[in-house]
Amino acid sequence: MAKSKFRYICTSCDAIYPAWQGKCTSCGEWNTIVRDEYDGAKLKSVEKYEIEQNVKKLEETTEESEKIQTNIGNLNEVLNGGILPGQVILFAGEPGIGKSTLLTQICIKARKQMLYISGEESLDQIAKRAKRFADLKDFENAEFSNDTKLENILALIKSKKFKLVIIDSIQTISGEEVSGFPGSMNQIRECANYLIDYAKRHGVALIIIGQITKEGSIAGPKILEHMVDTVLYFEGDEKNDTRILRVTKNRFGSTNEIAIYKMTQKGLQEVKDLEWFFTDNIKSEEGVAYSIYNEGSAYFVVEVQALCTKTAFAYPKRVSNGFENKRLEMLIAILSKKLGLKLEYHDIYINIVGGVKVTGTSCDLAVCNAILSSYKSKLIPAKTCFIGEVSLTGEIRPVYRQEQKVSKAKKFGFKSIITSSNLHKLSTQSLFLS
Repeated sequence: MAKSKFRYICTSCDAIYPAWQGKCTSCGEWNTIVRDEYDGAKLKSVEKYEIEQNVKKLEETTEESEKIQTNIGNLNEVLNGGILPGQVILFAGEPGIGKSTLLTQICIKARKQMLYISGEESLDQIAKRAKRFADLKDFENAEFSNDTKLENILALIKSKKFKLVIIDSIQTISGEEVSGFPGSMNQIRECANYLIDYAKRHGVALIIIGQITKEGSIAGPKILEHMVDTVLYFEGDEKNDTRILRVTKNRFGSTNEIAIYKMTQKGLQEVKDLEWFFTDNIKSEEGVAYSIYNEGSAYFVVEVQALCTKTAFAYPKRVSNGFENKRLEMLIAILSKKLGLKLEYHDIYINIVGGVKVTGTSCDLAVCNAILSSYKSKLIPAKTCFIGEVSLTGEIRPVYRQEQKVSKAKKFGFKSIITSSNLHKLSTQSLFLS
């Protein structure tokens, strides 16, 4: 093994430092610099290597490759129709969210010879989980191993020419010729590099599970996300049975699509009809407002809950779950300025029901009215939906795909739909409270 050296690397931007420091001067992040062990060996002169003539013209590589079908409908849609040979997918999510469950179900549905490497569970544990939602005979196309040695895994993949390989997880894999302990920055980077290189050269589809840090980012060097073709995030609340699969990077398709699942005793079930999503209990309650939100072609109802209560501290709290905190502070400032509300004396809490994380501006108006409802202790009329962006001047502006959202709101049973077309500016007369 080559002699090891130490350096310090930023997990956010991969900047390298000779010693530890609190703030990364490259990206500006705090507490992201960690010690990294790496091989100190220098590269030999390029003249000593035999150059492999592995070049082609583009016209020689235009053959369409057959995609591997997961046979899980909404997952196929997220992956633009399936997994391409040689495609590398990084799959991340909170512990216990259902990553291993979903990938185990792929082992049943996919009709290609595949290999599942589990460094976190024994084969007996995998079998017990699999029995909950399938007969073990259904796994006829899949083979399982809990070997965590990189060299053994590469030899195993090569021996049977698997079409799809799942690594659960990259933090458990280690190479004998790579310095550092399993899960260290150097091990993660080098092991991933070897696996990705093999997958690209031999047309093997590769799914790598990545663990999540307490800050919610993928553990390991940031370069790991740049090396792969697709990055999937599995989101949701462990106390709620709804799971959302979101694409944050995709070289072969759109990043606007999502897949929604429901966790059951028989595994993850795909949700095809989104009308059930938060529409079963639409009712008029204090501090509750509704909006329509979309992720790609998926539209569903969002329930915004607000709690406004007098503060006991010098600085009021602004807490949001599923909604951007900085945007919440901006909306509170707009309400205070334009409507004359004394919100500086109140703690305000916002919750998006179901573990959904709302991005963009389409739910601004719903958040404002939920806060007003809680502040005034009055109800919003039943079956009222709010769709609109609130500007710093208090003006209500149209949002992306507003016409489609209005159409979906009518389909979901809302009778009163408030948008920029019937409300132009926030004012004391625009409080939709009964």
